[in-house]
Amino acid sequence: MARLHYFYFAAGAIILLILQFHFVLSWDALYAPHPWRGYAPGVASPFISTSPRSLLIANLVLFAAALGLTLIPSGKRAGVGAALWVGVISAVVLVWVAAARLRQDSNMWPIDFVILAFMTGVPMLVGRTVGLVYWRIRIGQRLNPWLVAAAILALVIVAWFALLF
Repeated sequence: MARLHYFYFAAGAIILLILQFHFVLSWDALYAPHPWRGYAPGVASPFISTSPRSLLIANLVLFAAALGLTLIPSGKRAGVGAALWVGVISAVVLVWVAAARLRQDSNMWPIDFVILAFMTGVPMLVGRTVGLVYWRIRIGQRLNPWLVAAAILALVIVAWFALLF
């Protein structure tokens, strides 16, 4: 692993921890009054997946982070996107372990972590794909039609999910 991998890992962890700090500070005013359907307002604890609004904000932040960090030239090093995602997942685990209310909310924690891995991975994958397509266009490389189709499909899926919530 190169220093760049450690940078992406740390960036992912710091971004998610700052996002969690935002949720903690503004939970009662912005997110608690709008819980998931079937939950009472103000019952859920501050986290990325306990409110539709918090999930939307988290998806937008993770998409923007992956896209923004793609603009940093990585020198064709493989795995920097994975290092970013592992940093985010590490911060999710840290927050989950630190917040007793989150742990006690569900007794199916292995399934919860799989869902959280998927929920954080999809917007980051889309942001990374869009960023890599941008770089290929910028430096004048020939685009693979499958990569373009994957980027367009990923954007459509994310826009569709954003409109659902």
